Formats: sequence, C-alpha cells, structure tokens
Amino acid sequence: VVVDAEKAKRTMKGVLNKMTAETADKLTEQLLSECRLDSDASAAKTLVSMILDKCAFDGNNVGVYADVCARLATSLPAYADREGASESRSFKKLLLAACQDDFESLDSQRDGLSAYADRSDREAQGKRIKLRTVGTVRLIGELVARGVVGAAVAHAVADELLGEARTVPGEDYVEA
Repeated sequence: VVVDAEKAKRTMKGVLNKMTAETADKLTEQLLSECRLDSDASAAKTLVSMILDKCAFDGNNVGVYADVCARLATSLPAYADREGASESRSFKKLLLAACQDDFESLDSQRDGLSAYADRSDREAQGKRIKLRTVGTVRLIGELVARGVVGAAVAHAVADELLGEARTVPGEDYVEA
C-alpha cells in the first residue's frame, strides 16, 4: 500500500498512462489497493483531476475513464467533508464538483483569450481550452450513459453550452 502522497500521485499517473479497455479492471484494482482512495479525499481529488486531464488529451479512452469513475463511485465510501463536519462527500460528488469547477474555469479562461496579444498564443490557448471542454463534456456524457450522473446534469451542461436564446455558442461549445 502506497502511503506517501507523492508516491500515490506517481502511482495514479502511471496507472492512468497504462489504462486501456483491456487493462481497466486490473488497474482500477491497483488504484483501489495502493492509493488510499478509500480513506483520503485529497487522493481522490488528485485522481479526478488527473482523469479530467486524460479525458482532454486522450479522447479515445474517455469511455474507459468513465468506467473507472463508475467503478470507483460504487466502490469507495463517503469521505468526511472536513474536520468535525457532519456532511460527507462521495467520490461521485467529488467528481461532479471537479467537472463543474473545470467547466467554470474554462469559461473564464475563454473570456480571457482576448488578453493574448500574439495571435498564435491566443490560438494555442483556445485550442487547449477547446480540447479540455470537449473532454470534460464527453466524460459527463459517458458518466450519464453509465448511470453515474443523472440526466439533469447532462441537461444543465447542454443548456450552458448552447447559451441563451438568440446567441451563437462558441465553436468549442458546439463541438462539445
């Protein structure tokens, strides 16, 4: 069992780098057994962040990462929210909060694109934002398909992507 937070982070990264449809079950077991995910909410948050990164830049395996999230959502107990707090948070809630934070962060980053004076920098940053947006939305869709997330979440995301009536959504929103 990995005890050190940095070792757990390295293990998570290595496991996610090896993740394929064929290895998902075995590697998910490795995550559960070696990374303190059952008792450490910060380790679970780190894993969720890494999964969001992988979904953005490895679009071919979004379904595999959704399978891993679905398995973790059913396997992991609730975490104590904070010291002395009466509420607890499940892996599913941590995952949804991270997706929402990521989505909102990307929105503000998109608004800040005009601050880039150099066109190539602006385009590169825009492409990164687009990849991240599409990856996050694809993960949410895959989670809906697996029953981890309710359809209401998908509707809220779609409403956000499509924007208000009589406005034209951004290219990355349309693709997502």
